[in-house]
Amino acid sequence: MALFNKQISLVLLSALACLSGVLPPAFAEVQLQNTRVWKRANVISPGQKVWAFQAGSQNSSTRYATDGQVEPLGRQYAQVLRWKELVGAEESKAGQAELQNYMKANRLDDNDIAATSNYEVTRRETGFAMDWAYGLGENWMVGFQLPITYRETEVSTRIGMTPQLVNLASQPLKVSSVGTASSTPAMQEKLSQLAQQELSNSGYDNIPNQNNSWDWGDVSLLNQLELAETYRWTWAVQQLVRFPTARNNNLADYIQTSDDQGQVDLGLSSIVDYEVRRWLIGARLGYVMQMPDTVKMRVPSTDGGDDTISPEIKRDLGDWVWAAVDAELRVTRALDLNVEYGFLSKAKDRYSRDELNDQAAAQEIHQSRVGMQYRIGEVSTRSGIESKWVAAVGYTFPWQGRNSLDSSRTSVDVITYF
Repeated sequence: MALFNKQISLVLLSALACLSGVLPPAFAEVQLQNTRVWKRANVISPGQKVWAFQAGSQNSSTRYATDGQVEPLGRQYAQVLRWKELVGAEESKAGQAELQNYMKANRLDDNDIAATSNYEVTRRETGFAMDWAYGLGENWMVGFQLPITYRETEVSTRIGMTPQLVNLASQPLKVSSVGTASSTPAMQEKLSQLAQQELSNSGYDNIPNQNNSWDWGDVSLLNQLELAETYRWTWAVQQLVRFPTARNNNLADYIQTSDDQGQVDLGLSSIVDYEVRRWLIGARLGYVMQMPDTVKMRVPSTDGGDDTISPEIKRDLGDWVWAAVDAELRVTRALDLNVEYGFLSKAKDRYSRDELNDQAAAQEIHQSRVGMQYRIGEVSTRSGIESKWVAAVGYTFPWQGRNSLDSSRTSVDVITYF
């Protein structure tokens, strides 16, 4: 068969290029935050101030899919080319007929896969956060949180052909009268390289091998009231207002990330602590409501063409509920050890475009954390206000989830009370 000549190779490239414009948009991934300043029910003394600085790192190459199974992070961007699309991309009737004859001879159906394009994605995030709190009264403190993240995203693409397409690619070529027909095993490698190059340069801007960015997060204002306190029990409520100070996603990025930022959030949490001997047992339960807003987004094409940019997409990111239980053991006057279990469940995002809603999914994550706190130096007191330094380290790892990252996170906190 002299079918897979240069013209047919261009057919494969153009068909894969059409598929490159239908990647799913970036839907929000919420992460449980863990800062020492705002996790205890006790409020700081009137007039006392607290500064806390946190640094954390997280490397991600896998995620929990909708069914809860672990999959590569780039699998959600994988694309397939079916034989009917390959036939449809061929302009000449003779070429279509020859392709159909080949399919019939090899018992191939229109919906059978001819080629695939896969993405290998690795994300490295180094997060920094600054917390500030101030005691306004005996049972009241206020403050804010300011996060910033340095993200590194590495992407590589791979084109894979089915055995039937490989066999088609290795057929002898038709040549002019000055040449001879010969088998072309090198055509397979050449075709794969050309398809990968064409895919990465079609539909969107080029897919960068590596993309680095500094991303400011949303600033949060917090208000905590201590409602009840006994010899062993302390109960407080905490209110949160998060403002949209984060930068919107760059729509030119081929593969985007999102962490539920860019809109106003309202949150309410209940915090209970119980002390017995050297143990401190804590429980927290919270609800965050994300207010609707309007954003500019890339919208998948419904006809198989390139995506379009819509300047006014109404969105309502899903509200989420979270809970955490932790235990701290005072080993010495300066050293505490702690363990924690956290759970988060987020509802689906809703958009004004149906094609975006079709791909939205709920999120869930179960995770555990181990850590320690160490008081640096001695504690001094002036006018009833303690001055001290505390360092904390933690390691958080997920063990079950849906539509969430499957990666551990390490963190280091330095906190000063004055």
